[in-house]
Amino acid sequence: MVKDMQTLLATIDPTNNVPILWDQFLVEFTKNFQDTAKADKARTAIQNFQMKGDDVDAYIAGFEQLARRAGYTTGSPETERLFLQGYLAKSSRCEESAAGLQYEDIKERAIQSAAAKE
Repeated sequence: MVKDMQTLLATIDPTNNVPILWDQFLVEFTKNFQDTAKADKARTAIQNFQMKGDDVDAYIAGFEQLARRAGYTTGSPETERLFLQGYLAKSSRCEESAAGLQYEDIKERAIQSAAAKE
């Protein structure tokens, strides 16, 4: 890949050295040198992710970012279990009230609960 890019750069007239070339370089670089453990790291992080204090918005944002990196979908039972696990950790939040609910419903209840405390 490096030699291919060097060859390409050597053949380009300096007046044609445009951003699109560098965009292509970044695509090729990312494709060839991406973090292959990114999803695994996110899966490990989401297993240990917990809500801090009563900031439900920060918890939801952080959780959903990790879920995307891990390749989880928001409607899966695994995602719902992990969300509840982190939301309920170290708290008196009631897990039974979320039984049978889907992710979006659980998230909405968490937001309503936080709003009620304010």
